Amino acid sequence: GRKKSLIALRERDHLELDIYEQTNTIDLLLMKPCLLANAERRLAAFDGSVLDLSNLYLNDEEMALVCGKMRDAFNEQRHYTCIDLSSNSFGAMGRWGAMQLFVDALCNFRTDGCVRVEALRLSETSICSSGLRVLAGPMHSGLLKITQLYLSNANIDDEGLACLLSALRSLKGRRLRLKPLTADADVLEVLDLSENWFSDEGFQELLIGTGLSRLRALHLNKLYHVSKSAVVALASEVRTGLYPAIEEIQTSYSEDNLPMHKAVRHWRLRRDLAECDSDWNRFRTRFEAELRVRDAVRSAKRCRFKTPIHDA
Repeated sequence: GRKKSLIALRERDHLELDIYEQTNTIDLLLMKPCLLANAERRLAAFDGSVLDLSNLYLNDEEMALVCGKMRDAFNEQRHYTCIDLSSNSFGAMGRWGAMQLFVDALCNFRTDGCVRVEALRLSETSICSSGLRVLAGPMHSGLLKITQLYLSNANIDDEGLACLLSALRSLKGRRLRLKPLTADADVLEVLDLSENWFSDEGFQELLIGTGLSRLRALHLNKLYHVSKSAVVALASEVRTGLYPAIEEIQTSYSEDNLPMHKAVRHWRLRRDLAECDSDWNRFRTRFEAELRVRDAVRSAKRCRFKTPIHDA
């Protein structure tokens, strides 16, 4: 019965189908026509804001076919709310061709501005370091700005993490061809690096806060190759303001979360107190200025109505 149902999917590609669990290779082969038809249908229904191609387990060849049609669907858009490519199987074994086609379709080699993506989801894929290097290219040059980047379980190692963070840091001093980079060059607010392969060596890159001044949430769950001492070192830097806008950092276990949560609370308290001091200083300066103006007005009125005294 299961085999007949799967074979029926080959003939009924109009059905909407998602895969939320690991599926064996034979089942995937039987479902592929339906999944690929779903991807093309979702791309055709793209409204210019949200594109959901998740849970389709598309491999490199299939994703390349879909990406070939993305350029027309994107139609030189400059702002996207969400692009979700999670839970697909492209990028395995270091292949980066599908990722390159996606980046080319998204950025379209712009020279007059940048593309902004509010949320880019690449979790549960196999993009690894080679695919991440392709994504980091337009980020490095300022052609692509991402607010929320989800890379959970994407086979990222030390080299890939270093490449990504280097691209974010390089924005501080770069300029576009026609327009200078504004002061708000740092746009990344959410970064999910959970369940990846990088070790303490790559984790050390997170101790450099340049390029992450707007980071609000950092997810570091299930990093089995990162030691507790590295997590504690990051917590110590967070306490001193490594990420000025940070509100949440997630790590795997309670013993790791405890120092991290304390560090985040400590920094948020210091930041709030500093903001209170700044608000008070502004209020006091304005109040003192108003007092000086009022005193000057009163003094002027007294001088105007005061009766002059003449010598006899």
